[in-house]
Amino acid sequence: MALRQDPDVILLGELRDSETIRLALTAAETGHLVMATLHTRGAAQAVERLVDVFPAQEKEQVRGQLAGSLCAVLAQKLLPDISGGRVALFELLVNTPGGG
Repeated sequence: MALRQDPDVILLGELRDSETIRLALTAAETGHLVMATLHTRGAAQAVERLVDVFPAQEKEQVRGQLAGSLCAVLAQKLLPDISGGRVALFELLVNTPGGG
């Protein structure tokens, strides 16, 4: 990742492994807006997946990093509609100060 070029927004592909997630967290913690994809069933499961990729001894640190740098998670599902097409269903999970 080219953080030395001082990007405002960093767009990553899928967050599949701990190395990629670490890079994304580092970029977010240094003030960059990071957007990435992750295949899960919903927004809360995306956060769980980000933590679960790491070994047990690192999970608490990753939770703290996410708590301090995650702005939001947007999940999308495509559901069948009555005309045979598909309609997008969105779920937005927003990280608010104090968890409330």
